Amino acid sequence: MPGFVPAWRRATTLQSMELPALTRLVRRGRASRIDVAQPGWRPHHLRLLSLLGLDADRLHGGAPVEWLGLGGEPRRGGWLQAAFVHLEIGSHNARLHAVTGLGVQEALQLATVLAAGLQFPGFSVLPSPDLQQFPGVFLHSDGPIDAVCPVPGSDDLLELRDVLPQGKDGPVLRRLLTEAQMLLHDHPVNAGRERRNLRAVNAVWLTGVGEFDAMLASSLPGVASDGAYLKGLCRLHGGATLPVPASAEALLSAARPALVELPAFEDPDPSARLHQLEHDWFAPLASAIGAGRIVAAELHLDEVRVQIDRPALRRFWRRGPTLADVLQ
Repeated sequence: MPGFVPAWRRATTLQSMELPALTRLVRRGRASRIDVAQPGWRPHHLRLLSLLGLDADRLHGGAPVEWLGLGGEPRRGGWLQAAFVHLEIGSHNARLHAVTGLGVQEALQLATVLAAGLQFPGFSVLPSPDLQQFPGVFLHSDGPIDAVCPVPGSDDLLELRDVLPQGKDGPVLRRLLTEAQMLLHDHPVNAGRERRNLRAVNAVWLTGVGEFDAMLASSLPGVASDGAYLKGLCRLHGGATLPVPASAEALLSAARPALVELPAFEDPDPSARLHQLEHDWFAPLASAIGAGRIVAAELHLDEVRVQIDRPALRRFWRRGPTLADVLQ
């Protein structure tokens, strides 16, 4: 469940958030943290690779895998992805803000001007194959891209010198970022966004250095996901993702994938979504484990892992850490 922990924190600042079934699973089960970090990698991608028994290497870098997951045609070479962002620059630091309210046609206009205007030897700029799911562009090179592009958090205060691209190709990528800002600065799309009181799309941010060589033999278990990265991983490994079940009960009533990734949280006020998860997933999952319909399960709430089986659930005397203790 990517984005669960920050969504829960946002919700609890607005109102009291009671999730009794999840609380029961957490307090009876074994909660632990999976803290993974590697320069240039999204922690969520690293956790998924670990779950699937795959190595975090250039082959599984975010950009080539997400290109495949978004429907792009296989293309050998090095890859980077450049997401549309709002860059707020101060005297000594800056903040990156995710952009909201960007329509597909607007994203296409921005991608088109970047593809035409960013002319750098050895790189081509390709619009995202699915601008609704990933509004931005991809950078492709016939050879490997020698760079490390850190992955800062949205709205975090940044020292730009610490998060700009580094490595042999770092200088050209930094110039590319500067030219992208100039191309986007006075774009008509931003005039329309200003009239709607939305942040301007004034920059792109590079992440996901990787390399594609060829499709691999099928080696992954059943995976249900609508996320671009998991869809790309399955495609890379010769398979395809399954549809995401509507609920835990639907999951139990059909072929059971080994891994289910629910959609990421995007609503600024996620309270309704959390209550829906409680009703559709946590409560029926607890009931199914208690009744012996499934032996055990693991919940991954971002970096928090909860392992639960029937004997643990029936230990009514066990009182582990509270939900707040685990998620704070």
